Amino acid sequence: MNGDTPKKMPQPSFLSAVQPELVAMSTDQDAAYSLGDMLGDLRKAVWSELGSGSPKIDAYRRSLQRAYVTQIGNKITPPKENEQGQGFPGFPQGRGPQAPPPNSGEIKNMLRGELRDLDKELASASDKAGDRETRLHLEGVRAQIKEILEPKQ
Repeated sequence: MNGDTPKKMPQPSFLSAVQPELVAMSTDQDAAYSLGDMLGDLRKAVWSELGSGSPKIDAYRRSLQRAYVTQIGNKITPPKENEQGQGFPGFPQGRGPQAPPPNSGEIKNMLRGELRDLDKELASASDKAGDRETRLHLEGVRAQIKEILEPKQ
């Protein structure tokens, strides 16, 4: 990898701020680049191998794909403060109390939808995987998605 791989997913505050700005830039809302379009394009780019007849995913791409699902999971259900390993108790990342970002419920719903769509694509691609490592990776990511969407209480 050349170091250009993103290490973080956009923060919900960014996502909620950017969507109204994109809509405001266009007088035709159908022409605006929506949050759903952006998330779909991101999913397709990260999981581009799924479009091939017999996908083979190398170790670097598998790592990126696991990080993608982990980051979405962290946006849907943020880790507890003691799991984040940073900041002071009650003050994530040491920045003081944080208000929830606007439209966070809408963003979480969009992210859940992305995971459901991805899970369908993974189910279809799993049987066609070009090698054992790819098949096991796809099965593992499906299990990870299930844990995110159906957490154990």
